[in-house]
Amino acid sequence: MKLQNNIILTNKLKGLLIFMSFILNIHSDRMKTRSTRESREAKHDDH
Repeated sequence: MKLQNNIILTNKLKGLLIFMSFILNIHSDRMKTRSTRESREAKHDDH
């Protein structure tokens, strides 16, 4: 019984880690696109 509870707990932790990494990946992708867009606009301003 205790072993089963440990497996459920580890599965929950794994799911949480995957969820967190997923959110962080989306956030970093948004930051990347925003920075590239800003650099593009800066290049346009030079012209």
